Amino acid sequence: MKGLLILADGFEDTEAIMTLDILQRAGFEVKTAAICKDLHVTSSHALHVLADMFLENVNVRQFQFLVIPGGRAVEAILRHQQVIERLTLDFHQEQKLIGAICAAPSLLIQYGLLKNTEYTCFPGFEDLEKAPLHRNQGIVITPHIITGKAMGYTQDFALAMVEAMGGKPLRDKVYQSMRGEK
Repeated sequence: MKGLLILADGFEDTEAIMTLDILQRAGFEVKTAAICKDLHVTSSHALHVLADMFLENVNVRQFQFLVIPGGRAVEAILRHQQVIERLTLDFHQEQKLIGAICAAPSLLIQYGLLKNTEYTCFPGFEDLEKAPLHRNQGIVITPHIITGKAMGYTQDFALAMVEAMGGKPLRDKVYQSMRGEK
């Protein structure tokens, strides 16, 4: 399986890098896509990352899952980009897995994807009028959308994505490997 992870200046370091790492450890191919005019993207804590491609060049048919990390990038950049909305709606329409953590679930609210779906997000980014099924949990798993509350839940978030796509045995194998247990 091949996935896409969106990067924009101000992305949250751990949510992007740890999720990328765990998904790759599980054997999934993950490409990073920059929304900026440069493939060089800077995280919220000044980590410089070279994205694999520009988001505008992405063909949804090539990917089976989407990851949107949180951070300042969500409010400063992603919320105002129609390409993000179009891409996310395309993934949703094709019932491909979407993972959004921290502030990123607020984009899914904005696009109408969480109207009747349980979700979690960073406190203050919920919108109970547009998406009343908010849960104050670390992660919330639904058939095609996995949401994470905050950076501290990144490992659980990424492992939930692994399990959703590869099953519990793969999730357990990756988790044990991460802990040096096998």
